[in-house]
Amino acid sequence: MKNCRLHTAAMTALFCLTGMTVTSCSSDDDMYYDMPDTVIALNMMNESNGDTKLGDSNVYINNADNFTSSSSSAVIASLGRNGSYTAAPMLTQLAKEVAVAPGEFYQVFKDSDIKIFASGKRALSVNASYYNMYVSDWISDESGKHTGAKVSYNIQAVSRGSLPEWNEIACTLTHGIGPNTSWVSPETPKEITFPTGSEINIDYNGWESYVSLEVDGSTVTAQFTNNRPRQSGLAYIYVRDGNMYTRVIIEIKFVTHD
Repeated sequence: MKNCRLHTAAMTALFCLTGMTVTSCSSDDDMYYDMPDTVIALNMMNESNGDTKLGDSNVYINNADNFTSSSSSAVIASLGRNGSYTAAPMLTQLAKEVAVAPGEFYQVFKDSDIKIFASGKRALSVNASYYNMYVSDWISDESGKHTGAKVSYNIQAVSRGSLPEWNEIACTLTHGIGPNTSWVSPETPKEITFPTGSEINIDYNGWESYVSLEVDGSTVTAQFTNNRPRQSGLAYIYVRDGNMYTRVIIEIKFVTHD
């Protein structure tokens, strides 16, 4: 296999040197040199010929020669010839169904791993993984009718960069009552700072009457309001940095002082 790849690369170089008419000397072969050891080859038969699914996803090829998902739990991006097995998430144009095209790359995501922020921009959860997939050729029967496609794919984990881990406790706000059932003053406001330029969306999770979460640039100030119920709970902060996002927890703790 390596000899075959080297031979193909050598021929490409020869065409470039001799000035033959080619559209590009960057190549489909470049992907072979960047191919991780984790890439898996798959004969993906269509819905009438085995209904092969892509890995653990619900994505398959229907009889119209399109990638789709029976449960609508997946969304697909078509990267054309500019993708790779390690490509970063491309979230600008996602669809439930896209045409299968040999020679092109695709990405497959769980729909539940993608959030649309208030700005309208999409981001992928830092605890997600996704598929980078390449279609090399059709699989056809004796009459030439397509029965599937030869694909190869790599499962790519997300790098969270400088974002906090998913469901990390960003801060704890403690309040409570003393032995004479009088309220004890809550702790002073707490500041939480995220990467510069982050987009921050707040989910009070029902605590908007009791907790204030004020956003100033990339900083959130968390504190109690004057109303406090005798219970504990959680509020959430969603933070987007580029095409990645995370969710952190504001822990609200009610305690009884002796």
